Amino acid sequence: MSFSTLVRLMIVVLFLALLFSSATNRSRQTLIDVPAELNAPAERLVVQPDGSVIHERTHFREVMANAEGIVVVDFWASWCGPCMMMGPELEKVAKTHPSDVTIIKVEMDAQTEAFARHFEVGGIPDVRFFQKGKAVGGFVGFHRADEIEKLLTSVPQSPENR
Repeated sequence: MSFSTLVRLMIVVLFLALLFSSATNRSRQTLIDVPAELNAPAERLVVQPDGSVIHERTHFREVMANAEGIVVVDFWASWCGPCMMMGPELEKVAKTHPSDVTIIKVEMDAQTEAFARHFEVGGIPDVRFFQKGKAVGGFVGFHRADEIEKLLTSVPQSPENR
């Protein structure tokens, strides 16, 4: 391996490390300070007594301001195959956490570019976990319900929600 190839390889590894680091740090940002003009229409997944899940229209800021426990936000688009596959998986999660987790879906095609920039949504599906208005985790890309469950259990519970 030549010296120039080795240098190029090191640059690529450094770039990927920085990229991963910034994606990890993004989950620690506070975000309840969402300007009113960035309030987005959303759908809340609501489990019915018969076990079915309905999608109830709501607004992002309303959910973030009033939800107790963990809020799972799915930033998605209708043309995105992995996003469409994620829908049923999130419904499974909603069924196993009907009272302690709030799941909302925000369709990014219906949002402004400013909204996407504010939340640093660079790829979809982008799923974030929030607690008391603060981002506490999440992931990008398709995940099965059991994988999402594992990630949710790693979110530390705030003292008010224990």
